[in-house]
Amino acid sequence: MSESGRTAGQPWMTRGLALGLVVVSALSLLAYVVLNAFAPELRGDQTGSANVLSKSAVGFAGLQILLDASGERTLVDRGEKTASSNGYSLTILTPEAFTASKEVAQAARMSGMHLIVLPKWLVMPDPMHHGWAVKLDAIDTAEVQSLLTDLSKTTKIARRARAQEIALSWSSPDLRTLTSTGRPLRIDSLQTISGKDWHPLVVDEKKNILLAELNDSSIFVLADPDLLNTQGLHDPAVARLAPFLLGNLRNDAGPIAFDVTLNGFRATPDLMREAFSPPFLGATLCALLAAALLGFHAVSRFGTPERGGRTIAFGKRALADSTAGLIRMLGREPQMGIRYAFTLRNLALRYLGAPRETALADQWLARAQNRLEGPTFGALFTEAQAADSVPALMRAARELYRWKRGIMNERV
Repeated sequence: MSESGRTAGQPWMTRGLALGLVVVSALSLLAYVVLNAFAPELRGDQTGSANVLSKSAVGFAGLQILLDASGERTLVDRGEKTASSNGYSLTILTPEAFTASKEVAQAARMSGMHLIVLPKWLVMPDPMHHGWAVKLDAIDTAEVQSLLTDLSKTTKIARRARAQEIALSWSSPDLRTLTSTGRPLRIDSLQTISGKDWHPLVVDEKKNILLAELNDSSIFVLADPDLLNTQGLHDPAVARLAPFLLGNLRNDAGPIAFDVTLNGFRATPDLMREAFSPPFLGATLCALLAAALLGFHAVSRFGTPERGGRTIAFGKRALADSTAGLIRMLGREPQMGIRYAFTLRNLALRYLGAPRETALADQWLARAQNRLEGPTFGALFTEAQAADSVPALMRAARELYRWKRGIMNERV
């Protein structure tokens, strides 16, 4: 047969190729399941709205980058870390205009210090630049102050008509060591807050409040987001002011958290994500390893499993098996050698047609053994008689059987 003929007769898929395809498919499926489970955390903001995930002008991604570069520890809280929020030195909330005031109050009243950054600008995604935003107009002040209704019924929000230069200062010289933030800042449509429930911390030159603290609480409100968002940080003076303001609101050096649950990025409970997260990760890996071992065991088998025989056989086979089992159980196998030797001797004599008298039988066997090479029946009988173990008995039995085949001219 030619080489091409042999090649054509071979199967197109070998066992190794099939095993490789199974392994690659299993790993691909596992990767898909894991990535699908953690997709909400891996997916970034696509709307350009006012939150820490947004890199637009009204977003706060620039603030997080600035704090990280300043040596501060920051993280994004999607709701799964709420139980440990008392370990944060400050949690920044960035509600949007459509956020319910009840949700804002619930998030702000959790353990730890919270800073609410009020929204100001109404934006839409920039169709020409992915991740950018186009500023449409300022949000109505009534909508902004409605965000704080559950915290204070007397809150009022005011806004200047145009961009102006402002000078910020602490409301009380005894409140902080520094009483001025430096040169005037230029803020477009400066937004301020007022109300009897709010204690002023930072004010402008007209004593309008920009940063306030809710009485008898650890809740702070920054009225104008342009002091912290990416648009405001474009000004170097604002970029120097932002870390300073946040640093004076903290009581310790713990991490600063950016809460995005009010922006629709809450991490919903997911069974698959929990399975691949501590403390269940170890159990999941053990289950995957067990599945891999079961698959390997299944691949190693080939064909239909053999059907098991009867526990108790029929007829002569049952009698022979039972007798052999009884002899083996009693340890009498070595004593079977003499009887086996006599049985083969009788078969040989019957084949030769010799009488069974001892003297004549030995003469017939002697004449028949003259044409054979190897030990005589007498030597083999002595060896079988002296066998005191199963291996010795088996050796003697094989030699006796070979002797019988020689006498009876048997061939394999």
